[in-house]
Amino acid sequence: MTRIFDAPRSLVFDAWTKPELLQQWLGVFGGFTMPVCDVELRVGGTYRYVWEGPEGMKMGVRGEYRDIEAPVRIVATERYDEAWYAGEALITHVLEEVDGKTTSTITMHYESTAARDAVLASPMKDGFGAGCAGLDQLLVRLATHTNTPGARHLLRHTLATLAYRAEKVLRDVPADFVDTRMALRSRTPLEILSHLADLMHWGGQLARGEDLWKARPANTWNEAADRFFERLAALDAALGDDGTLGHVETKIFQGPIADALTHVGQLAMLRGMTESPVRPESYLRAQIAVGRVGRDQKAATAEFDGDASASAS
Repeated sequence: MTRIFDAPRSLVFDAWTKPELLQQWLGVFGGFTMPVCDVELRVGGTYRYVWEGPEGMKMGVRGEYRDIEAPVRIVATERYDEAWYAGEALITHVLEEVDGKTTSTITMHYESTAARDAVLASPMKDGFGAGCAGLDQLLVRLATHTNTPGARHLLRHTLATLAYRAEKVLRDVPADFVDTRMALRSRTPLEILSHLADLMHWGGQLARGEDLWKARPANTWNEAADRFFERLAALDAALGDDGTLGHVETKIFQGPIADALTHVGQLAMLRGMTESPVRPESYLRAQIAVGRVGRDQKAATAEFDGDASASAS
């Protein structure tokens, strides 16, 4: 089977190998979804797909990777749970790029002529064509909105800035600050920090193509801070990967990251209101570096006293 996609080879390879992308197009039509998509992309690794359709219909397939040359070639076995052809197939998938377009050539070897003829007599061709139509649409979205080096770098710099500012606000808080509630329905600083950790977890999910909010309240300040920096580092690592993001950079920024910046400012304001203010600093001169997203931030070198917005006397 041969098909030409109007997209670079790296994007097509990602769409064939990343679960969060496969679940958006492979066999997903006519009421079918793919709730199970496990990929262990290495020689000797396995894959497992399960589709669910109307009236509880289910279909599953599994296989083992025999050869991988990313993003050029994948060789893997194929065996269905309820086999509609005898034996196992060996699938060789080759991607060739010319002038920004990628030719996908899939060669299927079956154990017998009878197995091959059974496949040719099935609706597989039409089903594969419907899936590839979905892949065409997915590739347009990916090529248009993702893999922008400048956007990815700026997003990572924003994370480093968030880490720098958060570390300063979270450092050396008074014991009675953690559970202070300024109004009946306002959050305590600990609840805000727990929410910050949840935001970073959500950001990591978005980068992987998932979108499921899950709150995880913390019992102590250090527990919440540890989780915040841990999840922040995981999100930064996902952005540092050269692969395709599950959601576009702008969405990841406007959702979890922008919200997190707001809440760090909220914590800074609460510290000022509870007589434990964070010392002012010229953040333009701060030593912020992409990839430095833990607690090991450089000591502030441009702090000052007073209020930069106050009128000079």
